[in-house]
Amino acid sequence: MKWDPTEPSNWRATADLVEWMEKRGRIGIGGIDTRRLTRAIRQQGSPHVVLAHDPEGNFDIAAMVAKAREWKGLVGLDLAKEVSTTQSYTWDESLWQWPGEFTKQSNPKPFRVVAIDYGAKRNILRSLAASGAEITVLPATATAAEVLAHNPEGIFLSNGPGIRLRPANMPCR
Repeated sequence: MKWDPTEPSNWRATADLVEWMEKRGRIGIGGIDTRRLTRAIRQQGSPHVVLAHDPEGNFDIAAMVAKAREWKGLVGLDLAKEVSTTQSYTWDESLWQWPGEFTKQSNPKPFRVVAIDYGAKRNILRSLAASGAEITVLPATATAAEVLAHNPEGIFLSNGPGIRLRPANMPCR
């Protein structure tokens, strides 16, 4: 990493970002204007790129360009199936509580919510649990019959990858 992010701002941090990423074998990029990049992706679509890392700086540029040109793009892919759970499960973890742990639901209210996992964020599930709901998470492939078999009072459709909630030509505000 050639960029130097700021010092950790969370009191629970045990290392800075570079150390945390190195420990987990992760790479990252920095020093870019993420707002400009997001705007470009929204206006022009996902670019065909290859991200590569070699501490020695040895790259086969021609092979990387060929790999980027091979990419078929995201159109027509069902990415939700890739990130969804493969089995149903119950969720009972609630929001974080001082002095530093996530709590479990102790007494869910008598209402059931089925959450369809298209890439559900854990903190959204935690927030649902904090409201007292009895939560069952189902895979993105769940049928209406499977959902209704749980006799839910509510159905939550999670966010997920590649889901566009506005027409492509509608500007973001």
